[in-house]
Amino acid sequence: MYGRNKYLNHLVWLVMRNPRLRRVLQRALYPSGIREVMLLGQPLEIDCQAEIGYYRASIANNSNIYFRDEVPQIVSVASTLRPGCTFVDAGANVGIWTVQMASLNDIVGGVRVMAFEPHPVTFKRLKHNAARFANVTTYNLALSDSKQSLTFYETTTSGVFSVKASDFNMAEKSSAITIPALPLDDYLDDIEDVVLMLRDMS
Repeated sequence: MYGRNKYLNHLVWLVMRNPRLRRVLQRALYPSGIREVMLLGQPLEIDCQAEIGYYRASIANNSNIYFRDEVPQIVSVASTLRPGCTFVDAGANVGIWTVQMASLNDIVGGVRVMAFEPHPVTFKRLKHNAARFANVTTYNLALSDSKQSLTFYETTTSGVFSVKASDFNMAEKSSAITIPALPLDDYLDDIEDVVLMLRDMS
């Protein structure tokens, strides 16, 4: 499959090297005129033909929850990081936020990331993804207002692993997982500058 796509992509690249043919195909496939699109959470006025790359990106942006919702938030939260701060990713999943914030350590300086993920299998992927960053510490537990055990319910996707029944999970005894939970304050002793990213798992 990869080889076939590789040759097809090469053929398209050869055809698109012809500017006249490229213009004909571009006008046939994409709209013309000025439009307002959303990119990185901000409205931009573009010419759909002159800025076709941005127009195509806006289509992907609107059809994908990660590009539409999470990327603009990551950009905004990243701007709040300060040298020496600790970013807490509560409900880190596979570490999308964790690795992005950790990677900014070279720019901001002294950034530390604490990533909490309750699901044991999802946590393995989080730990793997965060392993290349020396400034990340991962925890396989839930956060709560007190030390306790919480019952979570399995779901079809890892992003909606929850302690309450919903349309997205399987609230049955067979899908229940007991997870230890501790207060976040237990981990923040002597840490003064904290940026918190909290996902509601209720």
